[in-house]
Parts: sequence; C-alpha cells; structure tokens
Amino acid sequence: MRSFHRNLTVQVLFAISIGVLLGLVAPGAARAMKPVGDTFVNLVRMVIAPVIFLTVTLGIANMRDLKQVGRVGGKALLYFEIVTTFALAIGLIVVNVTKPGAGLDVSALAKGDISKYAEAGKAMSFVEILTHIVPASVVDASRAATSPRRSLSRCREPLVPRATDPWLRARHRVRSTPVP
Repeated sequence: MRSFHRNLTVQVLFAISIGVLLGLVAPGAARAMKPVGDTFVNLVRMVIAPVIFLTVTLGIANMRDLKQVGRVGGKALLYFEIVTTFALAIGLIVVNVTKPGAGLDVSALAKGDISKYAEAGKAMSFVEILTHIVPASVVDASRAATSPRRSLSRCREPLVPRATDPWLRARHRVRSTPVP
C-alpha cells in the first residue's frame, strides 16, 4: 500500500487547500503568486492535448481486432457527445440564472480616453515576460512565433538572425551577396 503523502490526489488537494488558506490569510502574497499559477496552468494546457492524442493513438495502434477499434471509437464519440451536451446545458443554465452583463451600460463604456490603457499594454514587466515564456499550447506557440504581433515584438533584435548581420557573417562566413 502506498504511503498517504505520496498519493498524487492528496498532494493536489493539499496544494489547493494551501492556496485557499494563503488567499484568506495573506491576499497580497496570494496575488503575488499569480504568475506562478498562470505559468503552471499554461504548462498543463500545453501538455494535455499531446498526451491525450498520443494515448488514443497508441490505444488504437495496440488493438488487434478492427471491430474492437470501431467499438471503442463509437463509445468515445458517444461519450464526447454526452459530455458536451451536459456542458452546454450547464453553461446555458448558468447564463440564464446569473444573466452576466444585464445592468451594464454600454454607451458609458464607449466614451472616454483609452490611450492610457494602450500605453499600459506596451510595457511588460519582467514577471509578465517570464509568465509569457510558456505558451498555452503548441499551436499557440507556433501561431505567436509567426504572427506579426508576437509577444516579443517589442524586442529590438529579431528572433531569427538575418544573413546581413555582421556577427553572423563573421562567424559562419555567410556571403552578403547572393550566389548567381
């Protein structure tokens, strides 16, 4: 029998309870821990999709009988549809009961100067830079890297060196003129 403190479920529940306790006792310290939590959630979100895909792929690859593959696929599709329907129903019930945004005056929001918010968005702190190092998913990482508005677009140096950079030419003997 495994030791009680080595059980992963117990460890996760213990960490959650410590987080709740920290939020109640020292809210400032809990707010300061937000980047750590955001980075952890991004790590989990980045790893979960490939793990599920590889688990399903290996499960199907290890099945010898084609009927069994179809049966498992049908059960997975049925399970997905049922869980999605429940999630949709719960979402609709919550929205209809709580009515988010019911008392919001949109005309008052449109007025005002938003330049201070735009200026605040341009500067990233060191903690925000560290938090944004971990992407939410592999797709998000590749999208952000090829997007003209990538997170690191404020950097003066390009992420990929150009062949015209002097240090690159000197180090790798790259020709500055194209070969005919």
